[in-house]
Amino acid sequence: MPVLIEAISIVIRAEVINKLYPGGWEGFRDDCPNKTLCADNELIRVGFMTPTDAQQFVNNLAEYGIEYVRDGKAIDLVVVDQQKGFLMSCDWGEYGHVDWQKDSNKKIAACRRVDSKSDQIVTPINWSYEESLSKEFKFVESGHVPEHMDFLRHEGNMDVYRDLKTGKEVFVGRPEVGSQYINDYHKAHSERSMKAILGQQPSSPEEFARKSAMLRRQSRQRFKEHGGKTTHQLLMEAIEEGDIGAVKQHLTTGADVNAKTDGGWTPLDWAVEHDKTETADLLRKHGGKTSEELKAEGK
Repeated sequence: MPVLIEAISIVIRAEVINKLYPGGWEGFRDDCPNKTLCADNELIRVGFMTPTDAQQFVNNLAEYGIEYVRDGKAIDLVVVDQQKGFLMSCDWGEYGHVDWQKDSNKKIAACRRVDSKSDQIVTPINWSYEESLSKEFKFVESGHVPEHMDFLRHEGNMDVYRDLKTGKEVFVGRPEVGSQYINDYHKAHSERSMKAILGQQPSSPEEFARKSAMLRRQSRQRFKEHGGKTTHQLLMEAIEEGDIGAVKQHLTTGADVNAKTDGGWTPLDWAVEHDKTETADLLRKHGGKTSEELKAEGK
């Protein structure tokens, strides 16, 4: 059966999940990071609004031997963009647009196995065409917002822009919201991975917590040794330098608009401190607040 494709979708061969994922289909279903899951006995699909979340999900699956690419071709899973289709050559899948419920005015993107005999579309539980990305929104990949897009407002788990060329509203996934869903998956995955690293079940919760903290410290240290910077650090640097284009980029790729430095500065505080009025206005549009405002809200 074809599965619905919206935003950035990870489509996995069902037999691979049953064979390689801990707990098979039931384990995968229980660990799924968001409510976009839909599946039949051929394909399993999970959707994401940001490339970062999608890539992290693929990386986590790889630790169970679930392979994305080999020799330039999709093996166990494929990444599918709502507008572009397959992002990698895929011999076992087909992508296209079909009529929802045989209505030619209701087009949706879908993916199915090349040998599938069914045309019935599988969608997530409680999915509705009238409230879907397929009907209402022109999806723009987060982190790739063109200069001719003017930010208007937040709406649910999306940012709304106006396309200055067409006058139409365009919806972009908000990374900070999408990450709330995927964080639960990362937590479950980390616990499962930790057991694999230890080679056995930890003898106590204390041992598990201690080993987890040790690995996180080691990971952060390697990150620093290689000159790594967090998205928040890059955002603050862009604000100070007055690079509003870079500020927009960091905001759409996951920077927390209200994260504080060790000294208690928010990005908006930093923009005001450095007299970056245009940047401050942009941060306000994205929900940015000063440290005093956050304090008044109890945050």
